[in-house]
Amino acid sequence: MALPAARLVAQLCVALTLDCGSRDVVLSADQDPFFNTHMYSSFGELGVAVKTIMEEYQGERKMHDNITSIDDMQRFVENFPELRKKSHTVGKHVALMTQLVQQVDSTGTRVMGERARH
Repeated sequence: MALPAARLVAQLCVALTLDCGSRDVVLSADQDPFFNTHMYSSFGELGVAVKTIMEEYQGERKMHDNITSIDDMQRFVENFPELRKKSHTVGKHVALMTQLVQQVDSTGTRVMGERARH
């Protein structure tokens, strides 16, 4: 039996809504390349990936901290939209990872997983 197109698209989208502080965050594999890449990653792999994108963002941001010439200002203005987008992506995934860690810690899932491996 074939699935209706709308239902198939909804399943492929893999949208997940979580409450992140004062705003809702919707994850969609179509709109979020990081989520698309890591939606099937393990908890540990996800933690490493979030740390990596955070470090990459911090490195890019530091490059723009020392603006000393007109050329530096022009480069900053040209790169600002991408830097702002990356800031949003990093902030969203760090907040989500923080909530996941809190959820895992509150349920004791991480301890049970460590015991199961030994």
